Amino acid sequence: MKSMKRLSLRFSGLLVMAGLLVSTAHAQYFLRGDFNGWGMTPLTDNGNGTFSATVTGGTPGANVEFKIANADWSSAYPGSNVRTVYDASGNLTVNFTPSPAVDGWSPTGARVGYNDPQQFGWDLMGSLNGWTTPIVSLTSLGNGHYGAEFVIPTPGTYYFKFREAGNWNISVGGDFGNSAGDIPFTTTDSFFDVWTELSLDNGSWEIIPVPEPSVLALLATGGTMLLIRRRKQA
Repeated sequence: MKSMKRLSLRFSGLLVMAGLLVSTAHAQYFLRGDFNGWGMTPLTDNGNGTFSATVTGGTPGANVEFKIANADWSSAYPGSNVRTVYDASGNLTVNFTPSPAVDGWSPTGARVGYNDPQQFGWDLMGSLNGWTTPIVSLTSLGNGHYGAEFVIPTPGTYYFKFREAGNWNISVGGDFGNSAGDIPFTTTDSFFDVWTELSLDNGSWEIIPVPEPSVLALLATGGTMLLIRRRKQA
């Protein structure tokens, strides 16, 4: 009986130590940007696998760039700086999810997002029309989500990016960075119906096929169809 208690205590101790190691590892990442001379602003543990930090005192509507990195810059997310603007109060809240994602959205690795400053809308740009004009303008879905449906008329592989409505001052590519690579999407069908959604707060995006009408009809109970079409994150 005593040996069982000792084993239990040792196991509990290992769990506590593991928890401390995980907390310490996450605590080594900081918010770094032009607001602090790319120094180290600590992140707050939200207790749900995400971390955040808020910057105050900025100029409302002014550009701001940042990323999440450790002390010696050996790890930094995303690959290029995130760019946005301060909100109407001059604040910026950044959200960091260090664990790889399994929710079907991209990027699938660590994510850096931010609370929607609500200072501009979003366009989807791409090779579908030679990057000339917006393929579609996204609609605000609330809570930092923007989405739209569009049609790809001919089969092929196409490349996309999200950008600030009307100009390239702010954009979102594959890893959510402002200078990130293009987002690829391939279809073998003509007049292919696609849904795209941008989640600013979660630092993620998706470009997915819209289910066929027959599938939607089968699933259209209790709001299920809306969830299939939008796949909005909580």
